[in-house]
Amino acid sequence: MVGSIDNAVTNGGGACRIHKNDYCHVQNKDFQIKLRFRMTGAEDAVLKDPLWYAAKYGNFTSSTKKSDGTYNNLSLPSDTASWDKLRADGTPGADGTPDGYYLARRPDLLEAQLRKALDDLAKNSNAAPAVSSAQLQSDGFKYIAKFDSTSVEGNIEAYQVDSLGYFKDAYEWRAGQLLRERTSNITTGDKGESRKIITNYGNASSAAASTTGGFAFRWDSLPADYKTQMTSASTNKLDETNAALVIDYMRGDQTKEAASTGLRVRGDNILGPVVNATPSIQERPMATYGETQFPGYRTFASDNKSRAKLLWVAANDGMLHAFNPTTGAEVFAYVPGAVANRLAEIPLQRGTTGRTRLGSANFTLDSVETQPTGTVWPYVDGSPFSGDVMVSNGTTNVWKTYTFGTLGRGGKAVFALNTGDMPMLGDAESSTNPASIFKWQFTSDDDNDLGHIVYDILASPFSNQAQPIVKLNNGKFALLLGNGQKSASGKSVLFILYVDGPDTTGSWTGRYSKIVADSGSGNGMSAATWIDSDGNGTADIAYAGDLKGNLWKFDLTSATASDWGVAYKSGATNLPLITAKNGTTALPITTAPEFTYPPFQGLIITFGTGNAFEAGNYPNTAVSQRIYSVWDRPAFAAGSSTLPPSDASTLVSRTYARQSGGSVIVTNGESIDWKTKDGWYFNLPGSSEMVLSDPDIQAGVLAFTTVMAQASNNVCAAKPDVASYTIDPITGKPERNVQGTTIVDSTTYLNAGVTGLDQKVRIVSDRTKRAFTKKCRKGDPGCTCTTDANGVETCKKPGTECPAGTSARRKIGQSGDAVFCYRPNGRMQWREIPGLRTDQ
Repeated sequence: MVGSIDNAVTNGGGACRIHKNDYCHVQNKDFQIKLRFRMTGAEDAVLKDPLWYAAKYGNFTSSTKKSDGTYNNLSLPSDTASWDKLRADGTPGADGTPDGYYLARRPDLLEAQLRKALDDLAKNSNAAPAVSSAQLQSDGFKYIAKFDSTSVEGNIEAYQVDSLGYFKDAYEWRAGQLLRERTSNITTGDKGESRKIITNYGNASSAAASTTGGFAFRWDSLPADYKTQMTSASTNKLDETNAALVIDYMRGDQTKEAASTGLRVRGDNILGPVVNATPSIQERPMATYGETQFPGYRTFASDNKSRAKLLWVAANDGMLHAFNPTTGAEVFAYVPGAVANRLAEIPLQRGTTGRTRLGSANFTLDSVETQPTGTVWPYVDGSPFSGDVMVSNGTTNVWKTYTFGTLGRGGKAVFALNTGDMPMLGDAESSTNPASIFKWQFTSDDDNDLGHIVYDILASPFSNQAQPIVKLNNGKFALLLGNGQKSASGKSVLFILYVDGPDTTGSWTGRYSKIVADSGSGNGMSAATWIDSDGNGTADIAYAGDLKGNLWKFDLTSATASDWGVAYKSGATNLPLITAKNGTTALPITTAPEFTYPPFQGLIITFGTGNAFEAGNYPNTAVSQRIYSVWDRPAFAAGSSTLPPSDASTLVSRTYARQSGGSVIVTNGESIDWKTKDGWYFNLPGSSEMVLSDPDIQAGVLAFTTVMAQASNNVCAAKPDVASYTIDPITGKPERNVQGTTIVDSTTYLNAGVTGLDQKVRIVSDRTKRAFTKKCRKGDPGCTCTTDANGVETCKKPGTECPAGTSARRKIGQSGDAVFCYRPNGRMQWREIPGLRTDQ
């Protein structure tokens, strides 16, 4: 409406005047109310299209939640930021048009806006959610990572489980806004003083104790060599004054921000984009370590049974953040020293033709500013993970909780932090605390076989810890890491980094091991999965795939590190368990393999193929990617030889077909003759369909997601299609009704796959009532309705989603939340060994 609003209330013919701002209030009356509105003010004003007002008043931000649970209300509609934060072309800024208003008569702008909406969906499902516990219970949380490449910001949203096991529709907190609240007083010169942030320069060295190791992330606390990385050795050279401003900016100072000049504007959110890194929870000590093999752990766990948890989030603001998982408050942050020479890029303008300036002076010293290209540049982009490890303090071994991380696409580095001491983290910048928290870094300068480590991290069923954390048969704790993509050498390498780190001089010489599986170029190893074969808690064998489609098996059984190596060989030549190919084209493996124990001994190793590290990798319609499940035979099984199967010739080919409704069925389900066959495989049925996230086996069900490009004639296809599969890892087809059925030509098929929402998911044990309740309509018998703080009503009642006598797993994504049920076996199966003969 235009002009001011005046109105009158009529009751039985009598009139009374009420305030003009009361017209939209709910009035609690027991008689009929009539409102008469009269336009005053600008008589020649032109009203907008009704849809313009619908977009303005139906697509707005009305408030921001504060850390104490209360809200800062935005003034509607006078606060333009509540409804107009982007121009029509998608760039930041207000243009007077509501962000939710799309003009059909301008198809170019309509397409751009729809692409942005779909792009938000796609980007926000790029990382798997973190879950507050591996066993989801009422009052638990899921944590959703989000990012916006236009505004170059990210967020973590926490959604709590209600009493019936459903995730609430409204988030409890958002980390980006809470972080901005904490630094909101920086306009008075605080510059984020209350935050606890550390960094490092190289590894600590006894010869240079004051200039290496961990430091508070403040200009005056940094050693001279670190300052050089930020000034004359920076990708954008700076003088010391502006380099100090970069640190202030990263800590939360927004006083130098400006839209078209000055430092990049961040608005009410100063958290950087969380793109490829999956958030993770640092639990209290809960590894399945027995006292005999892991002496002292029981006492360590008991001493820390009430320790606070942490939510770790790697963001492309150059930091690894630790948040309180209940309140969302930042506890601590770490800036990896390996990115010190790139920190000057973070506050630069994005995608503009002009240079970043402060007043009349250029911010950088170079003749050409190396400016990010209008989208997100990666800095700290790898998934963090935490675990309990035994380390040497020089004289004795002690238990500690470490958090490990990588730079992902942001660089070629791994780092370790000591994060089990909550008071020390809360006072991280004081005295010697930075040096005590930062433990070590390992970069491509230490070994040029290290590439970009970009894979996600699952938990090991043998330790209940993050998969890369292992105790080896030489008695040492280590990280088991594939060397990743784009290393300088291009080899396929398994790194074994001992958690004790480098020696007292900061050198890694003799302090780590590696196994070169393939010494050729253009390769790189992905995440490894280890197996404890003899039940003593140590890693005995491991499996990992590489970019040339090789699935390698490693023998780690010896107590001597020099004896470790590739398990299969022909003479001195390393042999993979199998090489994934379609025709003559190698199929890259970029995710961790999974394993299961078949009833006929040995191991079934399952993996998928696909790669999307670079733009040229995806989409790729020239070749179909595959899922494989390969039997790593025990030596005594029929058909065994000293050499593994080299290709798919001894595997059964399954045929998967996608139906018009999006479901996927298996059309050839004959049994497998394990006397002559080594497993199965199938081509993924979609064009350019790939496996880009780790498969997971829970309760005998192999679950994995795939992505595929949408049809080229779909102009709004900014996001990929997603499919969710659940099949039996031994037979290669669905054996249980997990995702429904599809009828084709009067034949009912169990769905192997269905259309999904999330590119990455987490599967956890469901201890809530979610699996045994269902939504209902208000007023139905047994229906219980509750209303949350935002006035949203949800109605549920006890149901039979999982039948009596079954247990449930929960598949949780950014958007999806599904339950699948299983019936535990009353006893373990007898194991059948095909072809095994009993001598008379």
